[in-house]
Formats: sequence, C-alpha cells, structure tokens
Amino acid sequence: METEIMTGDVLRILSVYDGTGVASRERLEDAPVEFHPRNIMPEFRSIVVLARNPGDAAGENGANRFHRSLSMIAAQDDVMRYLGRLGYKAKLIGSRANNVNLPRIGERAGVGQLSPVQTLAVKGHGLRTVLSAIITDAKLEQSPPATDACAMPESCLRRCPALDADGVFDRRKCTSCGACVRKCAA
Repeated sequence: METEIMTGDVLRILSVYDGTGVASRERLEDAPVEFHPRNIMPEFRSIVVLARNPGDAAGENGANRFHRSLSMIAAQDDVMRYLGRLGYKAKLIGSRANNVNLPRIGERAGVGQLSPVQTLAVKGHGLRTVLSAIITDAKLEQSPPATDACAMPESCLRRCPALDADGVFDRRKCTSCGACVRKCAA
C-alpha cells in the first residue's frame, strides 16, 4: 500500500486526538541510546505520537469525557489492527513510559514544540497534554515540524522552583508543582 494513503488512513482514524504526528526512524537517530525507540521495537520505521488534553473541555460533562476516552482507546486499537492487517507490527507506548522520551519524539513528529522545561507545548493546549505513541515497522510519511505551538517560550519558566542559579531549568529539581502549566501562554 502506498505510504501516503496508509499515513492518511492512520491519521484520519486518530483524528479524535488533540494532536497527532509521525516521526520517522531517521528523525530519531540522534536519540540517546537508553531512550531510543529501537529498544522497544528494533525494526521500527515510524512512530505516531498522540496528544490529548486531559482537562475539562468547555461544557463537557463526565459522560462526554468518558465517551471521548473510549473513542481514543478505540482509535488506537483500530490503528493497530489496521497496520496488522497490512502485515506490519505495531505496539502502544503508554503515557507513563520511561524508556523513551515522548516529548522529544512528539517534537520530532510535529505535534508541538519542546518547551524550556522539556515538556511538549501543543498549539491550543499548551503544556496540558498527555502523550502516548504507536511504534510500528510500517513506513509512514513524516509530519512537518510544528513552528507556532509555543507562543511565549519563556513564560513557563517564571517563578519555576527548578531553575538553577543561572536561570536554566534543572529537571532533577522539578517538584511537579504545575507552575509551568499554569504559566504557559500557548
């Protein structure tokens, strides 16, 4: 099947997400060895990154949020079955995976821009997204890089307790206080 058609089908199925994008193996060659996607699937060729906003959408009640969550799970399953029917392997990488750097992969997949606090800023959602991914040995078309997802790149650093003396973010000092999320201007 043509790469363009297959990529379009995958992204259409996943359109229930707040952001999606594809990174090719070539775009991830410089990933650190301990966080390289080939540790999950040595023969991978593409990663589809999925971003969802876990917050309440305006006017969305509990039943609608539940339905939306089920739709996202069904979409992931549909993509994995679709790729399987075409003879490809696919594996889900959950949002809590610690063996890959989902924000960096999301940046390479064009889902958003890496913020100064090393999280992914997604246009219209700021730092309020949860990332997951589908890794596959299917060759999919790369998404273009995001260029306008982070409106004010330094706003998330204001009053951040994880800044060192030089004003540089130090992840080891991060307390997950949420100040960066509240300050994000994206």
